[in-house]
Amino acid sequence: MKSYALGWGDPVIVRQALVETLGFTHSVAQSLQDMEYPTFLGNPKLIEQLKDLALRQSGHRPKHLHITCGASGAVNAALHALRTERTDWVVAHKRCYPMYPSMINMAGMIMIDQQRKDFLMNKENGCKEHNFLSLLDSPSNPEGLADSKANVDIWDAAYASRTYSWGFHVPNSYKVMCGSLSKTLGLASLRLGWASTDDDQISLSMEHYIKPTYVGVSGVSMAVAEEVLDSLDFETFERRASGYVNDNRESIQKILTKFGQGEVTIR
Repeated sequence: MKSYALGWGDPVIVRQALVETLGFTHSVAQSLQDMEYPTFLGNPKLIEQLKDLALRQSGHRPKHLHITCGASGAVNAALHALRTERTDWVVAHKRCYPMYPSMINMAGMIMIDQQRKDFLMNKENGCKEHNFLSLLDSPSNPEGLADSKANVDIWDAAYASRTYSWGFHVPNSYKVMCGSLSKTLGLASLRLGWASTDDDQISLSMEHYIKPTYVGVSGVSMAVAEEVLDSLDFETFERRASGYVNDNRESIQKILTKFGQGEVTIR
C-alpha cells in the first residue's frame, strides 16, 4: 500500500493523495493547491460581509470585526477583553444559555443576576459599577426575550435576525456584539461566529485573546460562508425561515395547551 507523508500539509502531496486514495477528481482536489492557512482574525472579504450582516441585524456597521469559533467563541473573547483586575461578576439572565456560567468562570469571574447585583451594590457591601460586566442575549436563549432598553457591555446577538424577531431586540447601547452564522443561516457545522466593536482598545484586547486561542478558524468554513453570503437573498430567506420557526411554535403550543402549560407567541 502506498503511503504519503502529510505532516507538512504540502498541497501537491495532499491533492495527489486525495486523487489516488479517496477517488477525488483532479478538478476537486486542484482547489487545495492554492489553499493556505487563513489569517488569525478571518478572511478580509468575509469580515466585510459580516460587517454588512451586523448592520442588517443591529442598524449599525461596526468599525472592527473578528471571526471566531461560533458565537460562544465571540462571547469568550469579549469576556476576556473586557475583564479588568476589578471585575468580579457578570450580570446575566437567570435563565440563560447553559454554557454561560462555565464561560464566565473560565474568564475569572462569577455569573450573577440583577437581584444579586443590587444586593452587592448595597452601601454595606461597597461594590461599584466597575466590579461588574453585563451580558445580554437578546432575543434570549431559551425564552426568546428581547430587551431594547438595556445598556450592556456584551450583546449576544446569536438570535438577533429577522428569522427569530422582527425588531426590539437591539440594546440601547453595547460595547461588543457577538453574532452567529449557525443561528442566522443554519450553518451550524461551519462553527463560525463574530465579535464586533467600535472601540479600538477592546478590539485589540479581543485580538490578543483570539490569536493564540483559535489560531485562526477553518479556511474551508470561511470559503463556504463567503459563497453563501454572496448568493443569498436575505428577504426571501428570512421570510421562509421565520415561517418554519412559527410552524415549530404552533406545534409546541399544541403540546403546552394539552398539558395546561403557558403560551407561545405566534408572530
